Amino acid sequence: MIVETSQTYQIENYAISFVSKTLCYQNVERTPPLGFLETGHQTHCVCMFPTIRKCLRHTEETKGMCNYEFFEAMKPTAIFLNVTRGEIIDGPGLERALADGVIGGAALDVAPVEPLPPESPLWGFDNCVMTPHTAGASQHRGRRNLERFCRNLKALRAGRGFEGVVDKKAGF
Repeated sequence: MIVETSQTYQIENYAISFVSKTLCYQNVERTPPLGFLETGHQTHCVCMFPTIRKCLRHTEETKGMCNYEFFEAMKPTAIFLNVTRGEIIDGPGLERALADGVIGGAALDVAPVEPLPPESPLWGFDNCVMTPHTAGASQHRGRRNLERFCRNLKALRAGRGFEGVVDKKAGF
């Protein structure tokens, strides 16, 4: 499994809990998180694993980054998983990669365009599984949101900063 590490360490920690070999790549120089094999550039990383799971935010830098060239760098039997932002996928590039057999398949909880139009070729591929944008769902989500709200309310009363603040200029 590959994890892009511009996101939180929580995803990285989950990844190493379930997968025997996990590699991270990142856009900044830093020591790989504990339990990871190494860090490297995305192109170097995608050719090494049978499953590629992208966990990225949607920014101008990540828009369409999973294009045909990205899929060509993967193993031909690899499965591409996307559970975060559909906009990081170049739709025609993924369709072409699936049709040409460049990758083994795709599992998408998010699509390049949402809602995915009924005429999209992605619906017709036997090697593409679609789920209804529910990967973030959890029986703990409501409780966690309420707990964060309470912590932020206490922070407000104490004059401290909040958790989970969105930086609209950065896009996340």
